[in-house]
Amino acid sequence: MSVETGTGQRLEGKFASFSEHWRPKVLARLNGQELCAVKTCGVFPWHRHADSEEFTAPGGVEV
Repeated sequence: MSVETGTGQRLEGKFASFSEHWRPKVLARLNGQELCAVKTCGVFPWHRHADSEEFTAPGGVEV
């Protein structure tokens, strides 16, 4: 499955551009908002950020 960003860039390419785990990267900015991505490894401590929305791309997280 291919997911497109607003500029026609593929998220797969954005994820391929970094390898560090647990270090969120800003993929895009629009109207004061940021779209970030993070690679995880191992156990993920479930938590929420009251001031943000979150989603998981296909193949991202097993719960």
